[in-house]
Amino acid sequence: WLKTALESLLEGVVCEQFQQLVKDWVKLELSYGSLAPQTKLSSGGGRPQDIGLWMKHRRMNSYSPGHMEDMESFASSWWGWWSHLNPAWRIEKKELLHDVTEGDWSCLRCPGQNGLWSVLICLRWWLIKEVGVTAKEGSVEWHLAVKDVNVAVSML
Repeated sequence: WLKTALESLLEGVVCEQFQQLVKDWVKLELSYGSLAPQTKLSSGGGRPQDIGLWMKHRRMNSYSPGHMEDMESFASSWWGWWSHLNPAWRIEKKELLHDVTEGDWSCLRCPGQNGLWSVLICLRWWLIKEVGVTAKEGSVEWHLAVKDVNVAVSML
């Protein structure tokens, strides 16, 4: 599954920041070794609708998200879900504290295909919808999202 995930995330993407996030995530997944997935990421907290549909389509590379017409709503939904997935100590007044990193990250420790792959595929869709697959840069908000996910990956 990891090879399929890698292909689905990086196909045609030239943004170095995203490529680095994917590489770091692959290292994390490999570090889990044969650790069996014991859980899956929450589907609550405003998870983007397309994640469930993508899963129903067996996580096919060819899946094209159909609920991303309004990028502002999609970004808001993604941030809400990402905040929901994060440890409670990273949230203050319903806002994610990007600079707070010391604490227990085990709520995001979810090896396997039901883990962070879905978070990363959303970031890929966001980049493509916003600027196209061959763009070297996404929006400031997208870069903040990629940076924040990479912080979480590095803490796991």
